[in-house]
Amino acid sequence: MPPETRYLRELTRTWLAGDTVAGAPPDGLDWDRLLALLRDHHVVTVLGPLLLAGALPAQHRDALASEVRDAGLRTAVMLLELERILPALEVADCRPLLLKGAALAIDVYPAPEQRWFLDVDVLVPLAQR
Repeated sequence: MPPETRYLRELTRTWLAGDTVAGAPPDGLDWDRLLALLRDHHVVTVLGPLLLAGALPAQHRDALASEVRDAGLRTAVMLLELERILPALEVADCRPLLLKGAALAIDVYPAPEQRWFLDVDVLVPLAQR
C-alpha cells in the first residue's frame, strides 16, 4: 500500500478517535499525492486540520489552510441558505426532509463545516411539489 494511502487511513482513524493532531507521516510520503487524495475523496475539511496542526511542510500549509477555510465557508453559506428555505417549506406544509450531505453536517459531524457537499437535497412529498 502506498505511504499516502496508509497515512490517509491513519488520518481517518485519528479523526474518528476524536484526536486533533495527526501522528508522524510515514517515510517516503509524497505530500502532493496525499493532498490530491484528500481533495479526490472530499475530506479536506475534515482531515486537513489534522495536517495543519501537525507535520505538514510549510510549502503546503498556506494552500491547505485556504482550502479548508474556503470549503468550510461554502458549507456555512449553504447551511445558512437552508435556514432561509426550510421554514418557508414548512409554512407551506411541505414537511421537508433534509438528505445526504447537509443532514450529515448538521446531525453527525462535530462541526458542520467539516462535511463537504456541493448541493442541498431536500425531499418533499410528491403531492407538495
